[in-house]
Amino acid sequence: MIRIGMTEGMYILNLNGKEAEKILEVSKKISGDSSLEESICCIGVPICQMGIQNSQKMLNTIIDYFRENVDKETMHKLPRLYISGCPNSCGVHQIGSIGLTGKMKNIDGTPTDVFEIYICGNFEVGKSRLGTSIGDFKATDIPEFLHELAKITEGDFFEFATNNTEKVLEVASKYKL
Repeated sequence: MIRIGMTEGMYILNLNGKEAEKILEVSKKISGDSSLEESICCIGVPICQMGIQNSQKMLNTIIDYFRENVDKETMHKLPRLYISGCPNSCGVHQIGSIGLTGKMKNIDGTPTDVFEIYICGNFEVGKSRLGTSIGDFKATDIPEFLHELAKITEGDFFEFATNNTEKVLEVASKYKL
């Protein structure tokens, strides 16, 4: 029996020990062991007719960058990302510690892939709040920006960003459009 979760996860029920081990082995190459690798995003372009950006491609680009260029300890400092390919919020970008929403922006006469980044959203009971926009960023700069953000993060990202917004904004100012 398989059930799909609200955070793009899957629950496989009623397995015996050998079946569970086989599922773990088969899924090892496609699953992650960090919150970043368990990020959530909408289907985005090219499937979504409302979409502006390819959110799946953005997520894969970020994860590939971190797997290739960043040590595990630094990778584990970032939270799960929530990515929407447009402002419609199918990837619920406003409620994550870090959320991205796709846009297009004219930069020097050239249409450019851009994501607006939100920080410090929360959907815990009694603590719910929408994230705060910290600006628009070229899609190509986002993996490097997130890497720099991870390097300065101490402890839980949400608490760090909430208590050290000026440090987050200082790093963001290097990449923000």
